[in-house]
Amino acid sequence: MLHDELAGSGIHVAHTAIAGRIAPGGDHEPEDIAEVLWRHHAQRDGFQTRIGID
Repeated sequence: MLHDELAGSGIHVAHTAIAGRIAPGGDHEPEDIAEVLWRHHAQRDGFQTRIGID
């Protein structure tokens, strides 16, 4: 996996799968998704996040 190959190089690879519509009043609020993406950037912990997927 790409995230394993690049882990020691200072490059963080993450995957976010989002099921549903991102829109005000939709399945997911844009601000909520933005927060998840910002966490990927700032904390760099974990590889995969699934939103709206069981």
